[in-house]
Amino acid sequence: MTLNRHERRHQHVFIGVASKYFRGAQRKCPAYLLHSDGCVMASADDRVGAPYAAPIKFHGGTATITVHLNLNQWEMSYYIDGVPLGVAFRFTPMPDP
Repeated sequence: MTLNRHERRHQHVFIGVASKYFRGAQRKCPAYLLHSDGCVMASADDRVGAPYAAPIKFHGGTATITVHLNLNQWEMSYYIDGVPLGVAFRFTPMPDP
């Protein structure tokens, strides 16, 4: 993703994973998101996130963001430019309905 200087100041960037039940930001659905301000949110319609990391810095207009979903530990974490940020979400195993 590449943003110019003006866009970086005014753009809200979300990176994450949505479940198969996701139906868009207008409905309450699970969507595990990292916001460019460093907060995490567990729903696309959340207005306020939980503090997680420093705001994402786009070096030269870009940043490489990796989402790591560990199905053995039931955890999800993020990496920015190869640097781990720690566990963002822990899940409870449940059968698929």
